[in-house]
Amino acid sequence: MNLNISKPQVLPEWLPVNLRTASFAEDMVSFTSNFPCGNGQTFNRMGECHYSFCARLGEQPHTYRFFLRIDGNQPGREMRLRVTDFHANDPACLDNENAVFISYDNENWFPLPEGAVRLATEEEINPLLPQGSYAVEYTVKPERFPCWLATPLPYTENRFASFLERMAREPAVCVQSICQSPLGLDTPYLVAGGDAKAGKTRVFVMGGQHPSETGGILAVEGMIDAILGSSALRSNVVLHAVPIVCMDGWLLGRSNENCGTLAGSNLNRAWAGVDIYQNWRSELQPEIVSVSQEIRNIHPDIVIDCHNGRGWKELRLQESQPDSEQVRLQRTRDALDASGQTCLLKSPRKLRGVSSFEIIEQGLAEAAFTFENIMLPGFSPQQMRKAGADLLTCYLEAASVKPGK
Repeated sequence: MNLNISKPQVLPEWLPVNLRTASFAEDMVSFTSNFPCGNGQTFNRMGECHYSFCARLGEQPHTYRFFLRIDGNQPGREMRLRVTDFHANDPACLDNENAVFISYDNENWFPLPEGAVRLATEEEINPLLPQGSYAVEYTVKPERFPCWLATPLPYTENRFASFLERMAREPAVCVQSICQSPLGLDTPYLVAGGDAKAGKTRVFVMGGQHPSETGGILAVEGMIDAILGSSALRSNVVLHAVPIVCMDGWLLGRSNENCGTLAGSNLNRAWAGVDIYQNWRSELQPEIVSVSQEIRNIHPDIVIDCHNGRGWKELRLQESQPDSEQVRLQRTRDALDASGQTCLLKSPRKLRGVSSFEIIEQGLAEAAFTFENIMLPGFSPQQMRKAGADLLTCYLEAASVKPGK
């Protein structure tokens, strides 16, 4: 395996590389987001241990992501950080999947304590920003340095590289690239379960159409591991998986969009050939061209598009999942039934451009689902991966597809 997931051949002109690092001698603290998947720029000192920064990249319509490293020499000292230019459909989501996380090794993440996050007042918002923008202030007391601060929970380049290396060692998995991104990154494509011989159920899963939605990417991981952990599934199901469709947006720190233009394109609104947010761009996005063509070639029994919901609340997974697999599966079935997904064998959203709706409309697969979850603070990556495995089982049931059909 020799895939390039971290070195773009070109960088967009709007990427503020020279604004992603700042030091403040008065407080003996520095900030940087100049690393893979980082986001945060134009740092300013507003007062003693009080700082502001921006998160918007170019003219992207959605901004609710940052990921930065903090260095200092006074652990335990309180500091306040205000991101000034968030812009999303639902700022009320601050208390769940938009929660901020802190790490001391860039691997293990912990939500900030209750009361550490507040929505800024209207007077504190820059009036020059687009209508609907909002600011959020975080109060942190780092126990030690360096530390990393992020929202939502980041899916790091190290984690993805480690996962791909592990998959490359699995004899039942083929790791390849489905396409190159507009900036020249490989888009990893995994086929698990061996050959797609006659009688095997064909499942196509994808995550990361919205590059900040870690929950969906982790669910794809869990689905792949479910195949590898079950001889019955390996014998009867072949799983095709694209864990991160929007590789450029994931690596460069965008929230919803890819990096083809100053504003970018929301890939999960571009499956009909028109991005409904930017309808002057009528052509299909290159990432969707490759993924949709592969789906057309395979004609899967099921397509599952994994997300981490914000405005949508189709599937709410709580922090403390029961240990019993049967209880977990029943709760997942109940949640899917409540959402209406298991009744139609397709996405309940009649929304032009969304993957699952367009896949059914275009006859690319027998059934297609959009998985939207709510990953609350404290909901660990391990739990999200387990949820993905449970969902694979439930979607197979929902589409009346039995292994070996």
